Amino acid sequence: AYQKPVTATSTEAPNAATYAVDGDPTTRWGSLYTDPQELTVDLGAPYALSRVVVLWETALAKDYLVQGSIDNATWATLKTVTGNTEQFNEHLNLSGTARYLRLKGTARGTAYGFSIREIMAYGSVPLAAGPPLAAAPVQVYPNPAAASLAVALGPEWPAATQLTVLDPAGRVVATQLAGPATGPTRPLPTAGLAPGLYLLRVQRPGVTQVVRFAKQ
Repeated sequence: AYQKPVTATSTEAPNAATYAVDGDPTTRWGSLYTDPQELTVDLGAPYALSRVVVLWETALAKDYLVQGSIDNATWATLKTVTGNTEQFNEHLNLSGTARYLRLKGTARGTAYGFSIREIMAYGSVPLAAGPPLAAAPVQVYPNPAAASLAVALGPEWPAATQLTVLDPAGRVVATQLAGPATGPTRPLPTAGLAPGLYLLRVQRPGVTQVVRFAKQ
């Protein structure tokens, strides 16, 4: 969904809908303080969606739907979420073909609006008729990490790939370049991190991925 056209049913200025697909988890889309609200991304072509990641700000959705549509008129629900309390939501093994991806918030988790830092979609063009929607998901291990985290990056990720560690609120904790590929993984020192949950943003031109890890 990176830098794809996006619309929302409302916006709390200056937190525009485009911030939910800008690849930067320090920015966010924010809605007005009412239920329901919707954020819709035009992926540009129909894709067989398999995975959707939603990174919420603290003003998260308690209940929401992940939906897909071919024509932006008739919608199919790919995932129903109720009772959510987490800012990082990863939805795996989705099954549906859609050009339009919609998050429909039906119940807010706070007194504020719905606020999304980043939404990411993964899938492929049906019948392999074009490029994949996103690169294969980045893997990290061990998770939880101790002194170091191994970030599995293929040769398509250059040495200048930016690795940024953020806390759950989106604040930058550490940053470094991935460095040259000398094996299947690139090391990320984590000894200086306090125990807890973190987000790792992996970014190269045109591609941004976010993965969650824990420091023990």
